[in-house]
Amino acid sequence: MKKGKLPLIHIYCDESSQNKNRYMIIGGLWVLYENLKEIEETIKQYRTQHNMYSELKWGKVSKGKLVEYKKLVDIIFKFIGEKKMAYRCIVVDLSLMDNKKYNKGDEELGFYKMYYQLLLHYINPNYRYIIYPDDRKNSYKYRLQSLQIILNRGLRKKHKLDMDIVRHIEARKSHEVDLIQATDILTGAIGFHWNDMDKKEGASSAKKELALYIAQKAGLATLKSYHRKDCSMHFHIWYCDFKKSKKVYKTK
Repeated sequence: MKKGKLPLIHIYCDESSQNKNRYMIIGGLWVLYENLKEIEETIKQYRTQHNMYSELKWGKVSKGKLVEYKKLVDIIFKFIGEKKMAYRCIVVDLSLMDNKKYNKGDEELGFYKMYYQLLLHYINPNYRYIIYPDDRKNSYKYRLQSLQIILNRGLRKKHKLDMDIVRHIEARKSHEVDLIQATDILTGAIGFHWNDMDKKEGASSAKKELALYIAQKAGLATLKSYHRKDCSMHFHIWYCDFKKSKKVYKTK
């Protein structure tokens, strides 16, 4: 680990396809704090130029706004290409996720264990972090505080750290944070492909086109792909194989 004050990264998280689908995706945009102002200003200018003032969401992608959403994807991948931003996600097969056996039937706990796995897998010990998940109603009031404590413990053990590098995990309302909205679009597109929604009768032609556009930007034939090893990639899809990853459920 580097000595001295560690540079700061913000992570903006969102999830997709959690209900009535086989695959759930939890994703995040990693943004080095020194680049944050430039990225936020660029998205602000994009909104003004294209009259896109409402919340940007995968669920709102339509033929009438397809060009505008492609422009936003161009901006995202411009910054990813410049290594000023990175996107990482975990793909979870819900049919293999046994909450009854491992989480005392608590689906919410199982969900945050997957959040833990995503963050533990991709966090670099040479940085400090503030994490902004999309705000959601939790049955346990201190769920995010618990996640922060357990994540820091896991990072200390994994990287032999003597300090907590995750400084805060703070929920934010997605309609107030452009980068959570950008995460929603990428994560939604990945869920769209993994759950074969593009193959369903009556599937949105705009979503089909945008999902393929995102895949092409990422250098993939389809977003129903995953990368096996290199977590340092700036666009990375990780399929969590429960059959091989028996330790996944052992997070308390």
